[in-house]
This record gives sequence, C-alpha cells and structure tokens, in this order.
Amino acid sequence: MKKLLALMLALAMLLGVTALAEDEAFQGIGVVTTQLGQAQGVVDPDYNVTIFKSIPYAAPPVGELRWAAPQDAEPWEGVQLFDTYKDAAVQPSYISMFKDEMFKNGWGGFYKNDTPTNSEDCLYLNIVTPATSSDESLPVLVWFHGGGYAHGWSYEPEFDAQALAEKGVVVVTVGTRLNIFGCLALPQFADENGASGNWMVMDIAKSIEWVYNNISAFGGDPERINVAGQSGGNGKTTAALVSPLSNPYIKGTVNQSTLAAFSTYKTLEEAYEDGYAVLDYLGLPHDVSAEELRAIPEETLRDAIDNSGFQPSIIIDGKAITESPRDFYLREGALNGRNMMAGLVFGESGAYTATTAEELYAQIREQFGDELCDKYGLESLVEITDGNVGYYNTAIKAWYGLESTRIYGEIMLSQNEDANFYTYSFGRIPQSTEWGWHSLELWYMFGSLRPGDYENDWTAHDYATADACTRYWANFCASGNPNGYGVAEWADGAEGAFMFLDTPAVCYTGTPLDPIFHEYFIQQNGLEAYFE
Repeated sequence: MKKLLALMLALAMLLGVTALAEDEAFQGIGVVTTQLGQAQGVVDPDYNVTIFKSIPYAAPPVGELRWAAPQDAEPWEGVQLFDTYKDAAVQPSYISMFKDEMFKNGWGGFYKNDTPTNSEDCLYLNIVTPATSSDESLPVLVWFHGGGYAHGWSYEPEFDAQALAEKGVVVVTVGTRLNIFGCLALPQFADENGASGNWMVMDIAKSIEWVYNNISAFGGDPERINVAGQSGGNGKTTAALVSPLSNPYIKGTVNQSTLAAFSTYKTLEEAYEDGYAVLDYLGLPHDVSAEELRAIPEETLRDAIDNSGFQPSIIIDGKAITESPRDFYLREGALNGRNMMAGLVFGESGAYTATTAEELYAQIREQFGDELCDKYGLESLVEITDGNVGYYNTAIKAWYGLESTRIYGEIMLSQNEDANFYTYSFGRIPQSTEWGWHSLELWYMFGSLRPGDYENDWTAHDYATADACTRYWANFCASGNPNGYGVAEWADGAEGAFMFLDTPAVCYTGTPLDPIFHEYFIQQNGLEAYFE
C-alpha cells in the first residue's frame, strides 16, 4: 500500500511539473504597438522567438514614388498579422540559374525553392525577437543581404535568424530597391529630389530610422543598433555608416567579405553617364521627363536590367552620400564610440595557380615585387614545398585578402576614442567542399544550418562552429566585444590580430608574410602617414 501511495505521489508530482512546463512554455511577445499600428507575429515552433514577416517601413516605391526618396508607410487599423513574406525586389532573370545542380553544394543553398515573386513593391523588413515584453532593451542586428546591389532578398533561407536571435538579439532583415530601380541616376530626378541615384541607400537609411523609432516595441534597444551585411550587403553596411541620413542611429557594424575602408564611390557625373546608357538602350532621349520615365512598364525595365549592361553602384550625390568610404573611415574621430567587426571567408580570395614551390615563389614575387621579397627574405618567411603548394596557393591569397581589414583595424583604433575593432577569417570548410567559398559563413553566423537535400552535409564540427559564431555575433551586438562565456578569447585589432573561426577557434597575431604584406599595402594605398 505504501509503495502504491508513493507511486501515485510521484505520478502526481510529474503531472504537476508537466503542467507547469506547459504553463511556462514560450508565449512570444504578443501584440506590439508600432508608430504605424499594432502588429502580431508568429511564435516559432522550434525556437523561443517570435517572427514578424514583411512589415512595411516605407510606402511602396511605385508610380510617382519610383526613383524618388522613400516616404512613410500608411498606418493601419486594428491588429495586423505579419505571418507571410511579401514580394522581393525586382530580380534579374539570371537568378533562376542559382537553383541548378551546379550550385547545390555551394550557392544552391540560397535558393532551395523557387525564387519568390518579385516586384517594385518591396520595402519591407522582417523581425525575429526573443523578447517577451517591450521593456527588455535587447541589442539589435539590422541585416542587409548581398547580391551586388542587383539581386537577393531579405528572407533567403541562410538568413533564418531564430538561433542567433535566441542568443539574446533582436534580428531585423531588410529588403530595398535594387539594380535599375535602386541605383539609376539621371538629372531629371535630382531636380525634384535634391539628389539622384542612391534610392537604395535612401531605403537603407529609411529602414534604419524605422528600426530606431520602433524597435523598442519588439524588445530592442534603439541605442544598440548594429548594422551588418555580406558581399553586396557589406557595401550597404558601409553606405549606412557613411551616409549622414543613417549614421547617427548606428552603434556598430559587421562587414562580411572584407572591409573596403579605402574604396571610393562614383561621382554624380559618372553615374549620369551610366543612366544615359540605359536611356540609349531604351531608345529614349536624354532629356525625357521624369513623368515619362515613371510610366515605363515594369517589364520593359526588367529587360533593361538583363540586357542594357547597367551596373548598379553607390554614388556621391551630395545628399544620401556626401563622401567616399576612404575619406570617412580615415577621418580622425569619425568612429568615436563605435564598434566594428569585419572579415572574410578563408578561400574566397582566390588562389595562385602554381604546381611547384618554385612556381609559387615566383608568382608571389611577381605580385609583391622582388625588392620587398628580398628585403624580408620571402623564402625564409614561409617554407613552401612541392607537397604543400596546393595549400599555400589558397592560404597566401587568403592571408593577403584580409590585409586591408587588419590594416584599417590598426588605424581605426589609433584615431578613435571609446571604439572597438575585431577581425576574423572564417575557416570552417564543410566536408562537401575543398575550400571555403564566398558567403559560406552566413549559415554559421545565423545558425541556420538545416538538414535537407539542398544543403551541405553538416557535421558536429559545423554545428559547433555555428554555435560559437552566433555567440560571437550576439556578444558583439550586445557590447561591441565578441568575447564572452563559452567562446575562445578574441584579441582586438590594435596590432593586427584576427580570429580564425573554426572548431576550435584560434586567435592569431599575424601571418608569416606580414612584413611583405604590410609594407606593400601601405605603399599601394598611400597610408604611410598613419604608420610613421
């Protein structure tokens, strides 16, 4: 009898614990109140986060708003459910090839399904929040996708942000106008907007302003907005920081696929020539009115995207962008109180083509010159053999690919107060590929590794690397410092250190060829004054 009573008591306790667990199950943040109206998202079934899909941050850029500065979105009545993604920006036709078998163990992971419907109505953002109330003041990561300003969208599968957000970050992914719709410059538009061409940059600024004004409703801290992006998104991140329209809202940036701190933008006059070339392709006179241009059917402009040769770019228009990255980044004090993290994938910088050690030494000398190679004793700095030449073909390119970021990290920390800078080389290589490739780190920093026939064959090492990366990115967003519990110590960039992200992660103070790299890069970019 006593045993039966004990069993019944244990069962009752178990049921009570189960009921308590059910009562305490993650309920999400519920209905939030934005400046436009009340919004409701969907609780993720596998992670303790709430997802809001395609919230408008600006009015649709159609009709009179095509090639115009973004305007406020219309408010709505009642509670709006944001559970479905809206159209992506207009895409070039070549995007369909990214689903082919040739991309399956690489870029195919971007586009496992058919590409989404796309149109000019594309100014939406998505929010993934782990908060359960609006007063949590969590750090914020605003993400801009890649695609060379020409293609891509904010909800590609590698951007699934649940795992990253669950580390304590409110993640926002943003869609903007692209290609001709986002970057076409003509004087006709400047007459009415005060600027022309940087429609995409204006969208970027508008979205960040929206986040600043509304993110507290989603449990985010508007004073800890970090902007990040990879490849073309890296360029958007730089533009966001350089632009006077969005710079005041940004606490930190993460530039992925290296940091082009010493780059320059096109002039307005150069951009106008690109715009005139589009008009020539369309058979239109250079003085065609803005009204006539806005009346061109979307399908006609899709053809121009595919066939006119237009290359979208960011320009100095005097409003959204007033200077080039080089001028901004090298100005003393421009980044006081800001935090930066930047790097690239080990392998995305290409490779030499040598088949013997002798050939590789010769190719290195051809690139950097005999004078520097003799000065520092190239052959004594790194021991290349016929047996390891394949590795060094890629490794040395990867080391030098990181040089501009490491050099800028030293400059940034020397001339800005209360600032942080961290450099990484992403070194994890999936077992299905020989080397890392452009964009590979995305699955790891978002923690979006998912099983499936379209993906790489992820291993325990991949999941461990992803866990470390999500922790580093979350820590950086929270404090400007990626270090924290459960991850290897990451030294800042004051003396060129960089973290090699793999399992295990290892922080290096330099590479064997640093003496040659440093002097060559400094000379080539006229940076001697910063290293006297």
